Amino acid sequence: MAADPSLRTLVVALGGLAEVEGRLFELVGSWVPGTTDDALAVRFATVSRELGEHALWWREVLPESVLLDPAAALRLPAGWPAALDACAALSADAARGAVLQLLLLPAVAAACSDLPADERFVRRIRDRVLDDLAAAIVDGADVTARACADPAAAAAVGAAVAAVAAALTAP
Repeated sequence: MAADPSLRTLVVALGGLAEVEGRLFELVGSWVPGTTDDALAVRFATVSRELGEHALWWREVLPESVLLDPAAALRLPAGWPAALDACAALSADAARGAVLQLLLLPAVAAACSDLPADERFVRRIRDRVLDDLAAAIVDGADVTARACADPAAAAAVGAAVAAVAAALTAP
């Protein structure tokens, strides 16, 4: 007996979000110790903690079934492996802040918005995560704009955003 295709789709979507937010938790958290801008360091730490919390929530609601391979569910969706590699290569605080603000958080929010809302347990977590992400995007706008205001950082920020965007949209 095979698993229902809609259940399989839901499991892959939830598992993908758990992996993305878990990896972002690690990545963004790893930026904190070397960040020279105190406001960005606090932002990275706060966002990292929230992403880690979301990853746990997604794992908690991940349906379990003997008909599904749990390892198959916890995979990064297309584009994310390359995007995370590109982010890991960033060294400038302003570039990291801009990529987080302009690409990563909105991409996670878009993936959450695309979740099927038929199941109450998914809808409840999705709505909480979307609220957190919306607040993080609003709260980070000033800090990110200030960090990116330095003309010397502008070229690096633009290149970083372009590189991560290209990776994120790659098949």
